[in-house]
Amino acid sequence: MKSDAWLDRKTATPEPERLVILDDMLTSGRHFRAVTFVLHRRFPRAQIVGTFITRRVVPEDRAFEHVFPDQ
Repeated sequence: MKSDAWLDRKTATPEPERLVILDDMLTSGRHFRAVTFVLHRRFPRAQIVGTFITRRVVPEDRAFEHVFPDQ
């Protein structure tokens, strides 16, 4: 199986100029690098950027005073 077999070729016509990879968290960056590698081989002229979104749940007994000391 080709590494870009998951790519729907109908949505890739015309070839994109810009691609944004949306990931839920950046830890080591391995997934981002792997996807960037595959997309860059398929779309060598496209600008590829990443956006990483995560959230952190703070335990109830830990307030934000250490982050916002004046509030």
